[in-house]
Amino acid sequence: MAMIYYPQSVNTYKSYAEALIVAGRKDEALAVYTKAYELAKKNGHKNFTYMEENLNKLKNNISVDIEGGAVPPPPPPPQ
Repeated sequence: MAMIYYPQSVNTYKSYAEALIVAGRKDEALAVYTKAYELAKKNGHKNFTYMEENLNKLKNNISVDIEGGAVPPPPPPPQ
């Protein structure tokens, strides 16, 4: 929803990409993080350098720094 209401928000795309990383969906995360990076570059975002480093890590399959130390959700309960 946030990407619909705030399509120019760097943080919206960055946060969604980080959630995708935690969920193990790295290909999707790369596409979304690239969009966040492009917006940051265009708008002169204060975390541009940090984002550039993380984008390069993501492209090279290196562990990405995630703000707030996100952890994956717990597994579903047994059935």
